[in-house]
Amino acid sequence: TNILEFEDFMSPISKKRIQRWQYNNYGVLHKKLHYSPNSKKRIYEEFFDKNGNIYCTKMFEDNEKNSLIYIQTYRHGRPHLTFKTEKQLFQHYFENKFNENDVVFCDARLLDKPLLNQQNKTKNILVFHSSHLNDNKTINQSYKMALENPQKVTQYLLLTEKQKSDILNVTNIDPDKISIIPHFIMPHQSTDNVEQLDRFVFIGRIAEEKQINHILYAYHNFLKSGFTTKLSIYGRDEFGQQRKLEQLIEELELQDNIDINGFTNNPLMEFQKSKASLLTSSFEGFGLSVMESINVGCPVISYDVRYGPSEIIDHGKNGYLVEQDN
Repeated sequence: TNILEFEDFMSPISKKRIQRWQYNNYGVLHKKLHYSPNSKKRIYEEFFDKNGNIYCTKMFEDNEKNSLIYIQTYRHGRPHLTFKTEKQLFQHYFENKFNENDVVFCDARLLDKPLLNQQNKTKNILVFHSSHLNDNKTINQSYKMALENPQKVTQYLLLTEKQKSDILNVTNIDPDKISIIPHFIMPHQSTDNVEQLDRFVFIGRIAEEKQINHILYAYHNFLKSGFTTKLSIYGRDEFGQQRKLEQLIEELELQDNIDINGFTNNPLMEFQKSKASLLTSSFEGFGLSVMESINVGCPVISYDVRYGPSEIIDHGKNGYLVEQDN
């Protein structure tokens, strides 16, 4: 981009980073991070406006948790307001930004509490992109504020009918307050000249909740039954999950049968090349990749997880639903 993203400043004594200066998309300095010479954790952050004036600072504990101590805002170069938590800052911002009857869409659960507790009578529309359930099928802590205060919510926007049904079963929310707007994609015509490969494919984030290790164990059993179809994995690595997969592939001696690729800009083409796509997530908000795969004629073998696959896959016709974690 020819725009400097950040500069790191190293201590000539400790040989470690002591500051990072971050620049915005226009090359303007907007943030400085200061690091502890002992723990190497961030201990202080400064935020600057486009004219170089400081408008906010954050202080952090110099320990393993690296917890926030306080946030200080500035006005005309002088300390103005102090907040103990980010949520207090968010609530103050909302109360000064919004007016009565403003329509506010919120799709981040972190912001539910400050939004619903702020004093302006705004029309709050909460958008759910993911499952509200824990692994034990109880309500996730991050969704409790949203679901336990329906009197402060004008409308909930969900992706699936099944999630609406689950929420109505455990709350006293008026059904008319919940609307379903599923994801959609434009119809895509399969291309006849695409090379058909003898392979299965997974396309998605290489993340823990995607449970790609389940695919590897199932695929291992598949090969032991005498089949030879290959497996391709496409996705962006998250928190070192790819290395764990590579280690498991070596343990199961699957190196000759599986290839792991990075992010693909053309998932529809990769789906179209494949015999079937696979999904073994522990949860989904909708499962957009399921719809993309079926859209180009690639059937999907998926865990019947909440939410999405059962509303997209017609079992035995365009794919197969498997009980979760089987």
